[in-house]
Amino acid sequence: MPIDDVTSALVRALARYLGLHPQASDTAQGIARWWLADQAPVREAALLRALEWLERQRLVERVSAPDGRVRFRRSDAADGADWPTRAARALAGLPPP
Repeated sequence: MPIDDVTSALVRALARYLGLHPQASDTAQGIARWWLADQAPVREAALLRALEWLERQRLVERVSAPDGRVRFRRSDAADGADWPTRAARALAGLPPP
């Protein structure tokens, strides 16, 4: 399923970040503030679309913390792979390497 340009750009930015920081985990608000600090301000709805897309690709997973907040992190299923390449292939509609 194709995604819009804003979502695609956010997916690429998240892929770069998680490629460099594989243990990172944060809420959508924390991701917007810290992971994407060098980007223009990000609308939460657009960020959630990108995170949900990555989740459907099994590259990101959501974890509910005891405090009830939802955090996002790199999926265990994606470990061991060239994560940014895998995300780029998914964006292009190609199968994982």
